[in-house]
Amino acid sequence: MDPLTAFSEEERGQALERFQKLRPHLEEDINLVEVAAQAHIPLRTAQRWVALYRQHGLAGLTRKHRADDGEPRRISRELQELIEGLALQTPRVSAAVIHRRVSLWRDNATNQSPPIPWSTRLSNRCRCADDAGP
Repeated sequence: MDPLTAFSEEERGQALERFQKLRPHLEEDINLVEVAAQAHIPLRTAQRWVALYRQHGLAGLTRKHRADDGEPRRISRELQELIEGLALQTPRVSAAVIHRRVSLWRDNATNQSPPIPWSTRLSNRCRCADDAGP
């Protein structure tokens, strides 16, 4: 992890703000459930922040940048049509099933380049296909 000085002033401020929310747990040994409730953050988020802080210090509380930041996250037309076709099947199948089928299609295709969206994004695409309807 980069040293804290490698981050912008805004990122350091955010890390400090997160630390302030966790401070009662980290320094005063107050139960994390109570600290998360007082800070109005989900318990799982608080647990993740504590683990990052313990592993990387204050720099661990900075927000991570996406590896694909600035790159288009669109899928090919062929993949979009496959997803829509699967989403409109009867009986309906879940986004997880569609994801598995699309993954199999990609693995068997000669061109394995199109990225496959996660199940949650597939779920959104499936809803859009339902709304468009015949």
